[in-house]
Amino acid sequence: MPRSCKQSCSGAANPEACGIAQLPPNCLHLVFLLLPVDTRLRCREVSVAWRDALDDVCLWTELHLSPERGVPCWTVPLLQAAVARARGQLRVLDVSGECVDFLCDELVDVVCANGGTLRELRGFENMLLSPDQLEAMAHSAPLARPLRVFVSDSDWRSKIFQLLRTPPFEHVQVVRLYFTLSGNGSEGASCAELAAWVQAHVPLQGLTVYGVRAHGSALQLIRAAAERRLRDFKLDNCTLSPTALPALTALLATGTLTRLSLCNCAALLETDAASGRFKAFCKALRCAPLQSLGLRDMRLWVDMKIGQALLSALTAHKTLTVLDVNCNDAGVAARNRAVGAALGAFVKNTPGLRALEVHTCFFDDAGAAALFKGIAAGNELRMLDFGGNDVSVGAVRRVLLPCVRACTSLEAVLLTGSDWVTDDERSESASGYRSVSDGGSEEEASDRDPMWEVVRFVKTRFAARSAQAQ
Repeated sequence: MPRSCKQSCSGAANPEACGIAQLPPNCLHLVFLLLPVDTRLRCREVSVAWRDALDDVCLWTELHLSPERGVPCWTVPLLQAAVARARGQLRVLDVSGECVDFLCDELVDVVCANGGTLRELRGFENMLLSPDQLEAMAHSAPLARPLRVFVSDSDWRSKIFQLLRTPPFEHVQVVRLYFTLSGNGSEGASCAELAAWVQAHVPLQGLTVYGVRAHGSALQLIRAAAERRLRDFKLDNCTLSPTALPALTALLATGTLTRLSLCNCAALLETDAASGRFKAFCKALRCAPLQSLGLRDMRLWVDMKIGQALLSALTAHKTLTVLDVNCNDAGVAARNRAVGAALGAFVKNTPGLRALEVHTCFFDDAGAAALFKGIAAGNELRMLDFGGNDVSVGAVRRVLLPCVRACTSLEAVLLTGSDWVTDDERSESASGYRSVSDGGSEEEASDRDPMWEVVRFVKTRFAARSAQAQ
């Protein structure tokens, strides 16, 4: 090996021989300060000199666990190790990155233990806190700004409304709220209080409400969301009639809503597809800047005209990237095929769509063939959830696997909960049905079940693209 190569290799392995070791202490401090938190911790293991330099408390008073600072994912042990280096002088904590092993209690404990010095908290709007956890954080870190949070509450406690009216909670900004109705007879009062709070709380951007049994109460919340011009709105397991369509139309017309989810509110669509209010709702869907739309368990295909009108309104949508139509029974025979064809045409003609969720729609072989024909022709989809459908092994081999190979954009395919193998096909197999969960490898399972061949193919493609990107 040439001498120059030997010197470069030895210099890379020995930091004392590198130019960085010759930097003045203040310059070395600045270099370490620019490194991501996880890299900084690893650098402590390089040499004694670096470990001593990185023991400076000033390097750990501001912890940024965020993609913008080079930490897209983090773990609780990583956070705890970094906080320990601050030695009680932590001033800034940014947890905007994704926590791999997220445990909210541990994060709240970190805030409470360092609340006396904390002046800035970021990233908590992505983590679901209880009112008790919020109370503990606000009391422990009264000077931290901005404290923007995602809170879960229920009407049998309604603690969040009382908390936000008293010190030191005036500075707390609830960006997203998940509110559960307990059905204890106080629903009307709880919804009225919630609606008034939504209209008055300026920082609120997202609201999820579960379990509203009275149509009037749900209507009141939709109107409050429209007045506040929310960006994210979800109603789950709520009673809605077609008379709520104009209120939802007004919400879509605000021009701010990017995420709308209606789950198990099927009575809302029990209307005539030719009615004026339903047509106005479809037009608002087409014009709204929606990025994600959820219509889960809404019995979309009971009246094919309703389902087809909704898909027609969404086809070629300019901003829509995610469509969730899980748990909508596609029916049998001709209707199953028609539903698959309608969804396939929608995917084909909506180039901006990146994720489609059709879990537990009970597609049969014919419906799946029609759907995957459109997906293969579109070639823009990145994520597909097709679990919980009644497709045979033969259809997986003939339809699903060729589609996944043809649709080069697909990076994730979810197939959990599907009944891929019929009883007749099981009896023909000498060893019977066996999956990876039964103890076999993916290679062994793919010989018996082509589902694993699909999964392995997509995983290999994604790994190759990730390696190429790096």
